[in-house]
Amino acid sequence: MFIDSVSYAKRAEELLWRKVFYEPLYLYKLYVKNNDRPDCIADFELSLRMHILSGIGYYQSLLLQVQSESLMTLEPSVYSWLTTPFHVALYNGTVCRLHLYCLFAEYIYHFDLRNNLSHVDSPCRVAQRCLMYIGDLFRYLVELGELGAKTLAFGYYTAAFHVDPALGLPQNQLGILDIGRCYGLNALYHYLLCLGARVPFEGARRNLLTVLTKNEVRYRKLFGEKPIYGLYLRHPNRYR
Repeated sequence: MFIDSVSYAKRAEELLWRKVFYEPLYLYKLYVKNNDRPDCIADFELSLRMHILSGIGYYQSLLLQVQSESLMTLEPSVYSWLTTPFHVALYNGTVCRLHLYCLFAEYIYHFDLRNNLSHVDSPCRVAQRCLMYIGDLFRYLVELGELGAKTLAFGYYTAAFHVDPALGLPQNQLGILDIGRCYGLNALYHYLLCLGARVPFEGARRNLLTVLTKNEVRYRKLFGEKPIYGLYLRHPNRYR
């Protein structure tokens, strides 16, 4: 899939993610909504958990493949992931510095990326997308009740962001992960970072408005129909 990164790879990657990993979770949610047999739901959930775990292993193996392919075609200085068997090979023409502290369960990631890698899209971008996919899969486990997976999802999203901070999508994913805390303020922070990035993800705008709307509804439940002053100035017709 990654040998021909120009024509078919991107489409194949998107189809793989949607058909193999995203849609099973969507079907599970529909099944839970329309099924009142706990035993059947439990069997489906167990199968989905195993499927998600296999997906995490799959994308981690792709990270290893990225390193292998890069070492065969480029001459980078490679810094291994500390405490993990995975590596991300990056190249900037002369030297690349990548320090990734990856610790599992109670651990976090940290990158120190000193150079601009925009002109070597393939290894960097593929590694970044793999990190985001793994973060998404851990987030799916959170939705299935695996609360410990939230720390891991946060770590992978943060790692993906630091691979190339110019891309805003990892911040959007961090906002989705943190949507339920502090009345959505943490999520707003990540959505704003996403929209302010050099390459923003426009879906963050919709997510941002959703959080603001929920907070407006919460405010009106607490204080009656008295409008929020700032919103009244911008949208006076809404309160007439």
